[in-house]
Amino acid sequence: MTNTTVSCVSCGNDGAAITSRVPFLGATKTQIQSSVCASCWTQWMAQQLKIINEYRLNLAEQRSRELLEGQVREFLKLGGGSEVATVGPDKARELGNL
Repeated sequence: MTNTTVSCVSCGNDGAAITSRVPFLGATKTQIQSSVCASCWTQWMAQQLKIINEYRLNLAEQRSRELLEGQVREFLKLGGGSEVATVGPDKARELGNL
C-alpha cells in the first residue's frame, strides 16, 4: 500500500503523494516518491520541459541525464544536486548542443 500524503521537503507542507510516473532511477526516484508532493512535482515537470528545450538536452546521452538529475535534486531541495540552471543558449553551447 502506498502513502496518499507525504511531508514534502520542497515546500515544507503535507500534500498528496505523486501518482504519476517518475522518470528517474534508483535513489533519486525513491526519494522523490517518498518526500515530494504532487504539487511540487507538477512545478518540476514544467521546469524540466524548459531545461530540456533550452539546453537542447538529448536524454539518450549520459551527460544530459546527469545534468537533468542534478537539476531535479536542486529544484526539489533533495540535496546532492547542482546549481539551479539559468536556461539559455549559453548553457546549450557549453554542453556542446549548439
